[in-house]
Amino acid sequence: MRSGSPCSSLLRRINNQRRRDAINIRIEYIQIACSSVVFYIAILLIFQCYNRVYNSWKGPFPMNLNQFRNHLITNYNSFGYNSLFSFCWLYFQPDYLQIELDENVIDETVINTPRMFYGHYSHGVLLYLFNQVLSPTIDGSQMALYIKFASYEQSYSQIRYPYNFQSFNMNTLRCIARQLNIPSREFSRWSEESKHIQNIEEIYNKNPKVFNKKVIKKCGIMIGYLYKPTGEYIFPGYSYEPHRFHDDVRVFDASCNYTPYASYFVIVFFIYFMFKYLPNRIRAIIKYLRTLSPMLHPFIQEQIQKLNITSVADLDSLLLDTFHENNFNDSLFIVRDKYLVMLMLDLDEDSPEILREFYEKPPFAIISINSISKIESDHIVVEKHYCSQCIYFPKTMNTWHFNPAYWLHEKLMILNDEYRYNWRRCELLRRQEEARRAQEEERKLRFRHLIEEEAEYQQHHYGNNVARILQGRTQASPRFIAEFRLADPQTGNDNMSNETCNVCFDDFKLNQRVGQWPCDAKHSFHFNCMLNVLRAGYKCPVCRHPVEAVPLPSGANVLQFIVENMISNSFT
Repeated sequence: MRSGSPCSSLLRRINNQRRRDAINIRIEYIQIACSSVVFYIAILLIFQCYNRVYNSWKGPFPMNLNQFRNHLITNYNSFGYNSLFSFCWLYFQPDYLQIELDENVIDETVINTPRMFYGHYSHGVLLYLFNQVLSPTIDGSQMALYIKFASYEQSYSQIRYPYNFQSFNMNTLRCIARQLNIPSREFSRWSEESKHIQNIEEIYNKNPKVFNKKVIKKCGIMIGYLYKPTGEYIFPGYSYEPHRFHDDVRVFDASCNYTPYASYFVIVFFIYFMFKYLPNRIRAIIKYLRTLSPMLHPFIQEQIQKLNITSVADLDSLLLDTFHENNFNDSLFIVRDKYLVMLMLDLDEDSPEILREFYEKPPFAIISINSISKIESDHIVVEKHYCSQCIYFPKTMNTWHFNPAYWLHEKLMILNDEYRYNWRRCELLRRQEEARRAQEEERKLRFRHLIEEEAEYQQHHYGNNVARILQGRTQASPRFIAEFRLADPQTGNDNMSNETCNVCFDDFKLNQRVGQWPCDAKHSFHFNCMLNVLRAGYKCPVCRHPVEAVPLPSGANVLQFIVENMISNSFT
C-alpha cells in the first residue's frame, strides 16, 4: 500500500469537501436572505408602503387652504411629483388628507367636467367626475388640480367619510349650515363652536348621502389623497372622444375610502418573512458553525468495528502491514485471512464530484470472507441474514492485464473452504447444464434433418401418384415419423417372446428393436415394420387408430395437378 495515502487522509478530504459544500450552501442561503431583505425594504421604500399604512391608521390629516397649498408646492412642484430625488420616501408624511378649500371654488359646469365611463361614452356606465379647482385658489399657472368624485349612481357616493369637524373653521361650518338649509337664526343660537360641530355631526350621521351631495362640492371639504393621473382615459365635457390628462394635472381622489390593501399585504408578508423564515436560517447557520461534522460518521464506525478496531489509524496500520500478495492494486486487501477490505475510490482521489458521492456512504467496505458466496466479473455476492447483497467493484479497479474478480477468486479458493466447495459444485452443475443444452441442440438439429428426409421420401414415392390422391390415401406426417425415429428405442423382452408382429408376422426376438403405436391397446411392431406402415399410411394395422397425417390437397389443386400431368404426358 502507498504509505503516503492512508484511509485517514481520504476521509479527511471527503469531510473537508463536505464542509466546503455546506459552507457554500449556507453562504447562498445568507445571500438569498439578504437579497430578499434588501428587495422587500426597497419595495417598502419605493412604494411607500409603510407611509400608506401609517396614513390609513392615523389619517386623515386635516389641512386648511394655506397648508394644502404649501403641501402641493413642497411635494409636487419643487421636486416633482413623488420624485425619488426629494427623498420624501425616507420619512412619514401626510398622504391621506382632509382639506377645506373654500366656498364655491370647485367648477361644476358640465363643459369643464371630464368624466370616466366603464365602457364607451355612448353606452357605458358613468363612474367618476373630475371637477377642476378654480384659480386663484390653486396656482393654475404651474399645475391644474382636479377633484375626483364618484358619480351619484355609484355606491361610493353614499359612504360616510371620517370628517374631523373640530378642525373646520367657522366659515366652513357656516357654509355647511347654509347648504343643509339650517336657518340662520337657529345657527346663531348655537353659542359655542362645539355645539355647531355636534349638531352638524348628528345631521351627517343620519343621512351621509344627502350631506355628500349638498355640502362637499359647495363648501370645498374633501377627504382623499393626491396622485398623478397616468394612463386614465376621460371624456371631456366638450368632446365624445377619449383623452388623457396632461402631465401638469394633479388629481385629489375623494371618490372612495383610503384603504391600501397592497401595502398591508406587503408589510404583513415582510413581517412574516422577518420573524418566521429569516430566524430559522440564522439559527441553522449558527448551529452549523458551532458543531463541526465529525470525520467518523456512524456508517464508517460500523465498518471498522467489523475488524475489532476503533479508529481509522488502526485501519491504516492493518492495510500498510498487508503483504503484497494480499493487495490488489491498492484497492482490495485480504486482512488477517478473514476479511476483505474493498476501497470504493482511489486513495489519492481529490475530484469534488467523486468525493461528494461518499457523503452518506463509506468509501470502503469490510466484508467477511466466509460471507462471500459468489464472484462475478463486476461484483461479489454476499450472504447476510439469509439475504443476498451485491457489492460492485469500482470501475477504476479493472486493469487491462488483471481483473479483480479473478484475483479475489484465486484467493478465496485458498482461504475459504466453503467458497471452494460451492464453486466446484456450481462448476459441476454448470458443465452438466452445458452438456444438456448441447445434447438438446443436437437433438433439435437431428429432428429437423429427419423431417426434411421424410418429406423428401414422401415426395419421391407419392408425390406424382394421382390414383393414391383420388382414393384419399395419405401417410403419416414427416414430423410424426421424425419424432418416432428420434424417440428412445424400445427392445423386445421375455414377455414378448410369444408375440408376433402383425405386419410381417414374425416373432419378436430378445433385444430386437420394436415400435409401439400410440393407441389405447399399445400395439407393438418391429421398428422397421412400423416405419414402413407410417410411410405408407397413418392408421394402426390392427385397430385403425390414426396418427398425425399429411393433409390431402383440395379438389382444385387435384384437378390442376391432373391437367398438368396430362399435358406433360401428351408432349412426351
